[in-house]
Amino acid sequence: NHFDFDLSNGGCIGVDVGPQIIQSAKKKYPHVPFVVGDAWKMSDLIQMKDEMLRDQPATTAATAAKTYKRYGYDVVYVDVGGLSGSEGLLEALSLLGSITNSLSPRCIVIKSLCIRRLASSLVPFSQLWKERRKKEKEMEKEKKQ
Repeated sequence: NHFDFDLSNGGCIGVDVGPQIIQSAKKKYPHVPFVVGDAWKMSDLIQMKDEMLRDQPATTAATAAKTYKRYGYDVVYVDVGGLSGSEGLLEALSLLGSITNSLSPRCIVIKSLCIRRLASSLVPFSQLWKERRKKEKEMEKEKKQ
């Protein structure tokens, strides 16, 4: 039984494709369930969630099931290792879309070099809009002169 903890206040599942990583995590955090799995296989993640709910005592399982049915996961943490460049960016964005559509998390926290590079190059729209408005006002003043 992977899921022998109380979900009445929430819960988590640790998933990684590497069995050695899972073994290490289980030793470091024995109170957290960890399973070998592939985040690209969304049906596996949904099945793990269902197993976690099924293994709970009836009252806790009912409460947790209502919560999950209503909200999905609270937070999904994703560590995208090994993806870089434009192909890695597209794969990471695809994975985020799949997680969003299948698990309905309230929040996704991603650790990804390619997403970090993208984020560091983005400019807030409000900043662009303010700069454009400033230029337009300057051009209007020049026309009036």
